[in-house]
Amino acid sequence: MRADPPAPTPLEHRLAPSSTPSTPGGRALKTYGTAATAAAVLAVALTVALHHPHADAPATDGKPAPPQPEVRVGTHSQEPHPQEPRSPGRTAPVDPDAPVTVTLRGQGHLTDVTLKDDAGHRVAGHLDPSARVWRSTHVLRAATHYVAEVRTDPQPHNAPHRTEFTTSRARSGLLTVTLGPSGGDTRSTPEGARTYGVGQIVTAHLSHPVPPESRALLESHLSVTATPAAAPGAWHWLNPTTLHYRPRTYWPARADIRVTADDLAGLRLTEHLRVAPVVPLRFSTGPRVEAVIDASAHRMSVLRDGTTLRVIPVTTGKEGYRTRAGIKVVLDKQAVLRMRSTTIGIPSDTDEAYDLPVRHAIRLTRSGEYLHAAPWAASSFGRRDVSHGCVGMSDRDAAWLFLVLGEGDITRTVHTRGQEMTPFSNGVGDWNMPWRAWVNGSALNGSSAVRPAEEHLRPSAS
Repeated sequence: MRADPPAPTPLEHRLAPSSTPSTPGGRALKTYGTAATAAAVLAVALTVALHHPHADAPATDGKPAPPQPEVRVGTHSQEPHPQEPRSPGRTAPVDPDAPVTVTLRGQGHLTDVTLKDDAGHRVAGHLDPSARVWRSTHVLRAATHYVAEVRTDPQPHNAPHRTEFTTSRARSGLLTVTLGPSGGDTRSTPEGARTYGVGQIVTAHLSHPVPPESRALLESHLSVTATPAAAPGAWHWLNPTTLHYRPRTYWPARADIRVTADDLAGLRLTEHLRVAPVVPLRFSTGPRVEAVIDASAHRMSVLRDGTTLRVIPVTTGKEGYRTRAGIKVVLDKQAVLRMRSTTIGIPSDTDEAYDLPVRHAIRLTRSGEYLHAAPWAASSFGRRDVSHGCVGMSDRDAAWLFLVLGEGDITRTVHTRGQEMTPFSNGVGDWNMPWRAWVNGSALNGSSAVRPAEEHLRPSAS
């Protein structure tokens, strides 16, 4: 005769075989559980006696039947957690900050432990050398339903033991991640995605600073894909609240680009910070459009997919106001814009002052460098530099360019004595940073490290 199981301890709930009905296939049905809290410790544990097909049968050789193994799945916390509503068939919500432990009581060994949420994200764990205790090594997500499936050797029945629980809502602060770009040209694509030029940068703005030791975890869960495939890319941390992503070279033309962070919701980054659900981003690229400004030749070549569309006579920045060198991505454009010299530090009572409306203005920097119509400088187009840093051209050429260039398209200024365009402080100059330096700004150093939640969970007895 089998001995009665020990009485429940104050910090765990035991489910006896008689109170745990099963399906004909051997799968344990959902069970009702209770939770108990203590002043300093909260534990929610599920202990299930695995039913062996011959556990209750009399021994034919005069020896008692082998002991019935037990598996305990529990979480532990150092503080009590407020009682929260629970659904029938599930235990009260448990602390997501605590580890999960699976312990085999009785004969045998653990052979397989799988712990995952409803979205299929697995929780990594470690099996001790005895192959009788498994502990999670990756924190749980808040407000998430989990299912644990455990197999043992010997296995009392064909189906694994299955139990489930739900984690409580986060007690720590929530980090919001806002993906960009937003806006874009009015050229529409399927599902409402916006179209940008091949130089567009992906951005991630964070509501709270993320410390260096937590950045790799966050970064590894931000996924960027392009169809057709882009060159290898990487995130770059500008500061504790801002990341930029770019491929090694420009995006492919006419590509579909998706940025997702499905695995981030509920993830604990720091002791006091978890990640809120992230709205995914989708956008597309148009043809590769590039404007190359040769300051010394006073002309601009406009190319689409490598074919020159037009060569435009221009004037660029004169001495003291030289046009910046390097790659500048189109930020936005305005049909009519009022330009005042005071906005770039030129007093209104000097000979260099100006205040006039400008047509077909395409913005390249935050400091006010534009491509625009400059009919007042017609005699200088293709001949000399007379502007205060902008690239001026005829009204006819500017009107044409205004239709050809869009947000995210590339401009490149060469053969100028102006200063180099900075990568981040004055618009989208990210492409001016060498690739090696860019990758050095990644918490992963550009690697595609396997996320902890994706590690293989099958334990070994070694």
